[in-house]
Amino acid sequence: MKYLTTLLTTLALSINCNAQSQDNNLLGALKDRIEVHGFAQGGYTYQDNSKPNNSFEMKRVILLARARVTDKWSFLLMHEPVSGKWQEYYTDYRFSKAFGARLGQMKTLITIENPIIPTQLESISLLSQAANFLTGTASDPLYGKQIGRDLGFMVYGDLFKDHLTYELGVFNGQGINVKDGNNQKDFQGKLTVKPVKELSLVTSFLLGTGHAIATSPFNPDIQAGDNYTRNRWTLGGVLNTKDFYLRAEYLTGKDGKAKSEGYYATARVPLVNKLDAVASYDYMNYNKSLGIKQTNYIAGLQYWFYRDCRLQVQYTRCEPKMGDGYNKLEVQTQISF
Repeated sequence: MKYLTTLLTTLALSINCNAQSQDNNLLGALKDRIEVHGFAQGGYTYQDNSKPNNSFEMKRVILLARARVTDKWSFLLMHEPVSGKWQEYYTDYRFSKAFGARLGQMKTLITIENPIIPTQLESISLLSQAANFLTGTASDPLYGKQIGRDLGFMVYGDLFKDHLTYELGVFNGQGINVKDGNNQKDFQGKLTVKPVKELSLVTSFLLGTGHAIATSPFNPDIQAGDNYTRNRWTLGGVLNTKDFYLRAEYLTGKDGKAKSEGYYATARVPLVNKLDAVASYDYMNYNKSLGIKQTNYIAGLQYWFYRDCRLQVQYTRCEPKMGDGYNKLEVQTQISF
């Protein structure tokens, strides 16, 4: 955290000096090339399952600094003060619109949802069950809580007047802020086709070998320290018009011999005066052989009271196959700058 504090202090002093001396072209250029952003999300959760939750909580706080060294070369730092972890740090060079390269710790390429910034996701819980599990964001004990990020290298570009976007990368497959646990790497890719402005069709894949950091009730055949096959594949799309937004995706994975699959559909409809209605259907089968399934039904409202700042209210009905169904009520405020 002290490194981020030093960075932000330096940036603030630079900007302040520029305000005092308009003739200083060097500091003026620095101000134009450095952006500092952040957001916080927190609120109240009530849940009536076997482990009831009735608490106010701070869910996430993010501080981000992005610098453009040149018009083609940039770097980014992202820190999460609550956990004290560096979430992202990478350098990016855009040779042309058709070809760019990125090196460092970044969002992985699989799924439509994972790359979407939390301030724009509709669900207070953020990702669907399948995306949460298959990206290693939080719910896969074999992989751990890696918040959908990894260390690696990727290339990307936009072709045919932005109708086709490609992303290809090689990653450790071990998660954030650690070295690889084995000598194998994950190969990932994503292809986005936009036949028209309002419609995006997306497929992505991951081919790799995981190194288990713990045991998992979803996959009892794999022990901590084991290397195991870890593959993923997704297919989905986004329809985004002035009056309606729909995102839907099918996701499947294989960890060792265990196969999993899930799918979701999330809709957002503008109502009146910056008020949106939100609804989502979310299904996940964590192990098709064991039948560990759950379906979530989400309904709620969100009000954008200032730019990227909003108030959200959501109700979720959770229906696991094993165990009783339960209810969850969430209220969340979001402040962003």
